[in-house]
Amino acid sequence: ICLILIILISVAYAEEKKVHIHHYIVALVIAYGLVADNVFITYCHIIALGIFVEGIVTWGPAPIFSI
Repeated sequence: ICLILIILISVAYAEEKKVHIHHYIVALVIAYGLVADNVFITYCHIIALGIFVEGIVTWGPAPIFSI
């Protein structure tokens, strides 16, 4: 997922387009990366998922990129 986002951002910047990735998508990507049998990592996972849910509930689903 991170590699796909990096490629899409690179292509957009190459075409001189402004890219804004919504914070709930970033939080979801971070949450997928936070998997370990550790209490600290579990809390970080919960916070990242909380940010994701807050973004969806507050602003509603939107395209991944605003160009």
